Order: sequence, then structure tokens, then C-alpha cells
Amino acid sequence: MSPDRSWITKRIKPGGYGFTDEYNEGVKYFLAFARSNSSKPNDPNLLINCPCNTCRNALYQLIPDVEFHLFATGFLESYTIWSFHGEASASRNEQMDDREDVFDEYEMFMDAIGGGAFGAENSSHEDPNEQASTFLDNVNKVGEPIYPGNLKYSQLKFVTKLLHWNRNKCSDKAFDELLLLLGDVFPDKHKLPLNYYAVKKMVKRLSLGYEKIHACENDCMLFYGGDKDLRNCKYCKLSRYKATTNAGNNTVPRKVLRHFKITDRLQRLYMSTRTAAHMKYHKNRIVTEGILTHPADGEEWKEFDKNLILSRF
Repeated sequence: MSPDRSWITKRIKPGGYGFTDEYNEGVKYFLAFARSNSSKPNDPNLLINCPCNTCRNALYQLIPDVEFHLFATGFLESYTIWSFHGEASASRNEQMDDREDVFDEYEMFMDAIGGGAFGAENSSHEDPNEQASTFLDNVNKVGEPIYPGNLKYSQLKFVTKLLHWNRNKCSDKAFDELLLLLGDVFPDKHKLPLNYYAVKKMVKRLSLGYEKIHACENDCMLFYGGDKDLRNCKYCKLSRYKATTNAGNNTVPRKVLRHFKITDRLQRLYMSTRTAAHMKYHKNRIVTEGILTHPADGEEWKEFDKNLILSRF
């Protein structure tokens, strides 16, 4: 077969009825290629990475199941160099980066519910709990390409880039106008939020937002906990709010602390086997006595671990 793999994008016949002959032949060629390049080409229970638009090479499936998936949901269009199936390529890292950039949120969830176990013999699959189900629903909404055919930016990644750009602190109105302009330029069926409020709601649904806590302008204290209703700093007596000329609207804080909650972020890091491995590196690495290779080798860290263990008893 020709190296041309444009058949990947030609699954359905014009008019929407049936699969094209080109796609049929392409799928057969791919499955034969994957089997011949596997370590056990004659194994009837051979498992390979499934490049369908649902599994996205993150899950292992039996070849008959891969074939079904490729017809049911289509072939991942960005996967034109079959590096997961034995094709030698210097661009394997680029393929990995593209896949992770666009669909990393989806893979994180699949890891969380046991996606990595699909390749194990006699593995069992449990339904996700309510929290994970809610996360999946949100991930499905923001993990798709920002518009059909865009393989570089997911909705979440594009919005995150916009928020990073907005560190220049343009007004909410200016941000809304930018979103409207981009929406006019983007193709139909794009996933761009309508306004800044919708962007904030999207981030909040992923539990990656932050809590605003008013602070004394002189850094004496936080208006938090038992002090959250105070109107003046209890140390320097400075007003919590800015003076305004608009009577009745004196609730603009002088200084705000943005508190990024650590628990939600740690949960997200441990939901992916890929990032969880990095989180546990300091514990699982090979340690050479007398050589400091990580802060965990320091006396302070060891003392912290010892006190943590003692506090549990």
C-alpha cells in the first residue's frame, strides 16, 4: 500500500451511508501491519494500542475489538505515523506530544478508572464513582478540539492559553470582545466559550479554580475564618476596602490573596499513571547513602516523614 494514509479521513461514503472501500482496505492494512510488528504476531489474544477516536492509543484492545472501534468511531486522524505499532520514526516524540496536548484530559480520566488495566489478562472493570463520572462529563466537554479538525488545541488548552495571555489584565469587557472576534473567525461548531464568565465556569467545573481571600494591604492578616467579616485590620486598623466616591459601593478590597487549593490538584496528578509516577519518584528511586540527589535525602525531609508517621499513632 502507498504511504499515503489519507484513507484515515475517508471513513464514510458521501451521503453518509456505509464505509468507503478505501477505508476498509486501510483498516485491514493497518491491522496486518500492527500484528506483523508485534512481539507475538501469532498470538490469537494479541493486544495492541487502539487508535480509534475513543481509545486514542491509551488503551490496549484485542485486534477484533480494535477493528470494531475503528469502524464505529473512526481512526484518530492525527495518528499518521504508527509509532505505537512498530513504525520506526524520529518523530515519535512529536506524535506523543500532539496526542497528549489535545487529549491529555481524557487519558487522565481513563487512567483514573483503570484504563491501564485493559491490557491485563482477566482484568475487571468497575464503574466510576460519582465524582469520577462528573469529572468525565466535564473532561468530555473541554478535551475536544477547539474546532473540528484542529489537532493542536483542545478547548481547555486554548482557553488556558487565553487566560495566560490575560495576565496583562485586560477588562472583562475587552476579554468578551476578544472571544466574540475569535468566534467569528473560527469555523462553525467551534467550542469557544461566549464570554469570560463562561470561561471561569468551565475552569471551576474542573476543580482547578481558586479561592479569593481579602488581605490587609500591609500584609498584617487575612480576612479569613473567624476574621472574615472584619472591615478593618485588627493590627494596623487600615480599612479592608478601598475608599470610593460611589456611596454604598465601598466593598472593593485593597488586596486579594488567590488561594489555589492543593487537594484538588493533587487528586488530578494522581489520577494519571503518568503523572502519579513522577509524584512518587522521590519514594521509589534508588537511593545512594551519603549522596544528596533529592530534597528527600535531607534531614529536614526525613524528620518530617518521621513526625508524620508518629502523628498517625
